[in-house]
Amino acid sequence: MFRGQGVFSFTPPTPIEQDRVARFEKVRFLEAPFTDLVFLFADTTAAQLQRAISFTRGDVPGEVRGKIKDALDYLADDDSQTFDPDLMSAFLNGDTASLFYAHVWRSSGSPLMYMVNPSEVEGVSLRNKISAHGIGRRSEVVCRFPRMGQPRDPSATGDRTRQADVQSYNIESSLPPTGVGELGFSATARLEIVSDTTVGPWVVFELFDKLKVDSARWEDGGAATIQRGKDSPLLWVRLDRQLRPGDLRVLLLSYHGDLIDRYGDFFDIKSSAAWYPRSLEGRSLAKFDLTFNTSATYALASVGNRVDSTSSGRSVRTRWVSQGPIRNASFNLGLFKSYEVREDGVPPVTVMISEEGHKKLARVYVQQRKMREKVGADVSKSLKFFQDVYGPAPVNHFYATEIPDFHGEAFPGMVHLSWVTFQNTSDEGDDELFRAHEVAHQWWASAWTFRATTISG
Repeated sequence: MFRGQGVFSFTPPTPIEQDRVARFEKVRFLEAPFTDLVFLFADTTAAQLQRAISFTRGDVPGEVRGKIKDALDYLADDDSQTFDPDLMSAFLNGDTASLFYAHVWRSSGSPLMYMVNPSEVEGVSLRNKISAHGIGRRSEVVCRFPRMGQPRDPSATGDRTRQADVQSYNIESSLPPTGVGELGFSATARLEIVSDTTVGPWVVFELFDKLKVDSARWEDGGAATIQRGKDSPLLWVRLDRQLRPGDLRVLLLSYHGDLIDRYGDFFDIKSSAAWYPRSLEGRSLAKFDLTFNTSATYALASVGNRVDSTSSGRSVRTRWVSQGPIRNASFNLGLFKSYEVREDGVPPVTVMISEEGHKKLARVYVQQRKMREKVGADVSKSLKFFQDVYGPAPVNHFYATEIPDFHGEAFPGMVHLSWVTFQNTSDEGDDELFRAHEVAHQWWASAWTFRATTISG
């Protein structure tokens, strides 16, 4: 930490980023006097300082400790014991990359957070405190751009450059009914971990914070070391050695938890995207082989192609396989009635709707007639339109499933549609646009990235 007088100078390299600074600071170039500065770094900053300054041991005043804690509060969450994953990775692995962070207390105005992060494509960022959140330690991006003015790599498919990825998933999930009509969730996942740069030995993944890991081991039988803070979305895995380009590690992970809520006849998947371990990028391509064990009471849809479905007593086991690498995978299930739509030249569409739930809603809300037919027609005709414009749909079968929320989400071969768009179609065409928008992600960023769209209720 530095205490004294100084000036933080910041000049964004492009007019767009300069406009962003002006929105927050009313000036396009910053010259901000400061009194206190906290540094965190893994680069050569220490060596540079030691060449110019003599350091000695001494007592750290309580006020200084307080300033340091305030700075760290913007990077850490006490409740989940979670620290910024890129800084944490550098400290755990002893990285000497050009990672640098500075928390700047200005002489007047809110603090600034400046970071150079080699793990991000746009590695230079400036943030400030979100004033609307009062004393809370939250920040928002003022501007962000590549290091040293370098243009964005056209081959980059995401926002990150250094991380462990998963190239293939094989996940078997069980969703047994409980005694109170709810659904449990447990899964065993086989992950093929790779990287196109040298990373580790500690690597990090994202997993929904309500899911608890039961066991972790390598495919050769050895136990895997993992660490996770309470209610943290970050799952840390220690490899036996650094992961280098061309290396492959196969991790077997078993986990369970509170993933699904029930609202009457509707089921809500609390995390449709992080129900399995994902890289921080969230958009890395991977192959998926997914198996679900459910009660025959419920209908289920997932991504890719359903290659098997078998029944045993009151249980159903279905298997879904992606046609190739995709960027996200999900599923949906419920007390659905299925409605099939077939139109020449496009994949068949299955509309999965909670009809009993809508019958109960009809006591309170006005609803449209033939809701499943209208939604199915819109989805099928949207498929036909986009297929005529952009080429064949990348799936053999398409599922339009209902969720008890006010947004939609798109995944390869499947969309989640808000219950609102089933209940009552807008006369202004908003619902038709909403449905077509989600279908369009099959060509634009569904097989390639995750998207969510909110509609008004």
